[in-house]
Amino acid sequence: MSAALPATEAQALRAYLGQPGFQRLLAASRAKVEQHGRVAGTVTLEDCTLEEIQSLAGLLGRRYRPPTPGGPAPVRLASVDAALRSSRFAVGLEEALELIGGPLANHRAARRAVRDGRAAVWTRAEAHAAAEDPAVAAWLEHARSRGAVARLAYEDDGTGLMLALDVAAQLPLTPPEAQAILAAGLRGDAHALDAGTAAGQLLVNLLAHRDGIPAPGEASERRALLERHGVLTDSISCAVVALNLPVAGGGLVAGMTRLAAGRHLALTLGNLTDEPLAFTPATVFVCENPSVVRKAERGLGAACPPLVCADGQFTTACLRLLEALRDHGCDIRVHGDFDWGGLNIVSRAMQTVGAEPWRYDVDSYRDAITARPTAGLASRRPRNLHGRLLPLAAAIAAAGHGVHEEAVLDLLIEDLREASRRR
Repeated sequence: MSAALPATEAQALRAYLGQPGFQRLLAASRAKVEQHGRVAGTVTLEDCTLEEIQSLAGLLGRRYRPPTPGGPAPVRLASVDAALRSSRFAVGLEEALELIGGPLANHRAARRAVRDGRAAVWTRAEAHAAAEDPAVAAWLEHARSRGAVARLAYEDDGTGLMLALDVAAQLPLTPPEAQAILAAGLRGDAHALDAGTAAGQLLVNLLAHRDGIPAPGEASERRALLERHGVLTDSISCAVVALNLPVAGGGLVAGMTRLAAGRHLALTLGNLTDEPLAFTPATVFVCENPSVVRKAERGLGAACPPLVCADGQFTTACLRLLEALRDHGCDIRVHGDFDWGGLNIVSRAMQTVGAEPWRYDVDSYRDAITARPTAGLASRRPRNLHGRLLPLAAAIAAAGHGVHEEAVLDLLIEDLREASRRR
C-alpha cells in the first residue's frame, strides 16, 4: 500500500512517525486496526507524557484538545487517519502503519476464516454416512461443545475426524481387522489411527460415547474398547483366560487345553483365529474376574466345568472364543460385578452370543448387597443394555452401590461344583 509514496517522502514519513512521542500511539493503533480489520474506534494512552501530547497536537492540529500531562489521552483513529491524509504525505493510517511496521494482520478476517473453516468441518461430518447412525450424530453434537474434543476435530481441516467417521461407518468389523491394516487401507498410512493421532483419539472418544462409558484413560482400556468393535491393536496382547475348555479334535488350542487340564490358559486372539476351533457341546460359565478362575482351579481342578474369564473387559479374544463355543452347541452362562462395568460385560455376552445370566438378577444383587460390603459406582451407567438387565440396572442405580464378584465367590464356586457333579 505504501509503494505509491515516493522514496524521499516515505523516508520523511518514517522519520516523522519515528519520534518517541508517536510510538505508543502507533503500537495501539496497529493493534486496534488488526483487531477490527479497518480503521475504527478509539485508543487511549494512559499516563500521557508531555512529549506524546506535543506529538499528538502537532499531528491533529487545532481541533485537538490536549489532555493534562500524566492523564489519559483518548485518540480517535479516524482523526489520525484524516490528519495523515490531509498532510503532505497524503497517506491513510493503514498505509502509514505498514510503512513503519510492515504488513498489517487482519485478525477479524482470520477469525472469520477460522469460524467458517470449523463450520465446514461439522457440515462435512454431519453429511457423512456414519452420521446416519443416531448414536454417531449424538456424538457429533456432543463433540462440538467439548473444547478438547472439538480442537482435535479441527486439526488438518477435519482430516482426522473424517477418518474416525470412515472407521465408525464400518464397525463392528467381522472378522476383526488390525488397526494398522485398517488405517493403511483407508488412508495409505498404517499409523493414521495410532493413539497419539487426532483420528485415533476421536475414534475412541466416539466409541466410548456410543457405548455409554467414559473415554479410556489407559492404553489397556483403549485397546479393549477398540477390540470390542473389531479393531485390533495387535493379536498377541489381546487374550482371554480359560479353564477346561471342551475341546474336540486336534490343533494348538486343543493340545494346550488337554496338556493344561485343571489349569488355566491365556489364549491370544492369534491362537483363536489362526486355526479352526472345535468343541463338544457343554455348559460354559463366564466370569468377570480372574479370582474366580483361580479359586475354581485350586478347588475343583480338572473337575471344574468349562470356565472363561473376561478379566474386566469383553475383549475380541473373549468374543471370538465364546462365538466358537456357541457355534458348537455350547450353552453359555455369564456373571460379572454388580456395577456398570459388570452390566456391560453381561449385556454384551447376552446380546452377542445369546448367553444366559448366571446368578445375575435383582434378587441375587439384593442378597449380595445385604450380606456383603459394597463398592461405589465409579463409571457412567452404560447404554443399550439387554432388556432383561434393565431391572437390575435400576436396582443398582437406586441403591447407589455395587458388589464385586469376589464378594459372591463362594456361591459361584458352589455352582461350579454342582455343575461338575452333573457332568
